[in-house]
Amino acid sequence: MAQGAATPPTPPPAIVSANNTFGFHLYAALTKANATALHANSLQPTAALMEAKENQNVFISPLSIEFCLAMVANGAKGNTYTQIAQTLGWRNMPLEEVNAGFQTLTKRLLSSDPKVQLSLADSLWLNNKAAFHQTFTDTNSKYFGAEMRAVNFTDPATVPTINNWVNAKTQGMIPTLLKAGDVDNTTLLVLLNALYFKGQWSVPFDPQLTTEQPFMLAAGTNAPVKMMQRSGKISYYDDANLQMVRLPYGDGRLSMTIILPTDGQTLDAVAQLIFTEHGWQQYTKGLRGRQGTLSLPRFAAHYAADLPAALRTLGISDAFTNKADFSAISDTPSWISNVKHKTALEVNEEGTKAAAVTDTTMVGHAAMPSPFEPPFLMNVNHPFLLALQNEDGALLFLGHIVKPE
Repeated sequence: MAQGAATPPTPPPAIVSANNTFGFHLYAALTKANATALHANSLQPTAALMEAKENQNVFISPLSIEFCLAMVANGAKGNTYTQIAQTLGWRNMPLEEVNAGFQTLTKRLLSSDPKVQLSLADSLWLNNKAAFHQTFTDTNSKYFGAEMRAVNFTDPATVPTINNWVNAKTQGMIPTLLKAGDVDNTTLLVLLNALYFKGQWSVPFDPQLTTEQPFMLAAGTNAPVKMMQRSGKISYYDDANLQMVRLPYGDGRLSMTIILPTDGQTLDAVAQLIFTEHGWQQYTKGLRGRQGTLSLPRFAAHYAADLPAALRTLGISDAFTNKADFSAISDTPSWISNVKHKTALEVNEEGTKAAAVTDTTMVGHAAMPSPFEPPFLMNVNHPFLLALQNEDGALLFLGHIVKPE
């Protein structure tokens, strides 16, 4: 999708709210799954297993997943549709209104900022031996700009072709998504959403101030990181539980929020406070310009997950069984066999690069600071939460970093 010259209208608040709430719920489900896995099949998990799980970054793109599942919803009927719509947060909105809302949000995200590159791409890979309903393909083409590709899923060249599309749309940050066994002659359809972001900080970090410093891992050990530093007026908030900064990109339409638990507070406890729709609104209202010094790791992170178990936990169940009703896609009975999600992130002195791809395979206003406030010091030297959003508050990325790469 090409970037537009003028800023489009604001997307419906209900769409932004639905995207964010779904993101918070999915993050909670995925982090709970990580914790549960520590104790699976063992009352006393090994130290190596505990360290592996505790040191796993979780970094998702609610927007990418929501877009992909919204395309699926256009082919669902009955209880299958109701479960998807309920989980994604727009059950009481007409589907056409939902589609139009996502279309407006897409145009808004792609509006021009010379210091930001953002691309959002959708595609439908259709079994060339099956018949698809024209309304389904037309709707996803109209509202999501989805490319339509008819392919033979038994052809060994098909998976590399799909992976090449993913690689191109994420600027090489996610080179592969599928492996050879992920599709076969029973595959009816593969839906993809790819999101790529590269932004320059409005105020960059000075590389000459970057030094090697220890970062405390969740297991209590330290790992060396390249720690960037910036002083000056920064949008900041703190209380007994956390410190938080918001760092804008380019002209300020997109920004990253970093949330650091205070000593004695766990990452999970702070996430439960702030990663809810109410908590996010309340805490981010407290951000205001304040003089201080921020130390932030220069890091990368990669994350991959199969989402069906988490989505079932959140309420999408029929879609993954032969109870599924996707009769608006095709007369061929079908269900979702997997939802794969991959993300990548790079943060440095100049800015941030991030990418996400989701595959569904089927079968406030800032107050004036007090002149007497002392400068703050925020040293992000232990596990932290982060979120990347646009000016409407729509969350593009969300997660936690416990081990900077």
